[in-house]
This record gives sequence, structure tokens and C-alpha cells, in this order.
Amino acid sequence: MSLKAAVSLWSERDRGWDKARDKPAKSCPTAPVLEAPWWDKEMATLVAWFQATPPPPGPLPINPAVTVIHTELYWKKLAGDIAAGPRGPRMRYAGGALRHDLRRLRELLENPITPK
Repeated sequence: MSLKAAVSLWSERDRGWDKARDKPAKSCPTAPVLEAPWWDKEMATLVAWFQATPPPPGPLPINPAVTVIHTELYWKKLAGDIAAGPRGPRMRYAGGALRHDLRRLRELLENPITPK
């Protein structure tokens, strides 16, 4: 096996993706989504909304340059970020990247853009 193939295999496995079956690997770690009493009021509302909302079945256009294809994996990643709490890196980075992502998701799923 070449080095390039080994790195590709390792990289796919590390992201929790089984390329051969084209679905999330069974060993993909899932972080528990916790109801944290330490969130501020807006984040507590967004976390509750996220916990009650299942991932959409199809691709999710986050912005014109980014489309999430595997929404189940994206949901697991966001659940891990929520589990890290308000002191987690995604809440500390850029004034709350997690807050921004949850706001955008809520906006997209509650007010879907329909093509003209």
C-alpha cells in the first residue's frame, strides 16, 4: 500500500466515514448532547431547538460556498461542540462560531429557500 493510500484511509477513518459503504462508520464516535444549565438564554434556546430537530435527509446549503452533504455527521459534530459547553473552542472562537452555526441552521430549516 502506498503512503498516499494509507494517509487517505487513515484520514477517512479519522473523520468517521466508511468510504466503501458510503455511510458513517459504526465506530464513528458520538458525543452526548447535554442539557447544560450554564448556557446563556439565547444559546439554551438554540441548544434545545437543535436537540429537538433531526438532521435533514438531503444536502444542506449552509452558504453559497458550503454545502453539507452528510448531515448526520455534521449533526454529530455540532452535538460534540455543544457537549464541550460554553468554554469549548467553538464557543470561544470568533465570538461564538457554534452560536453562529446554530443560528444559521435554524434560519435555513425554519425558512427554507425555494428556487424561483
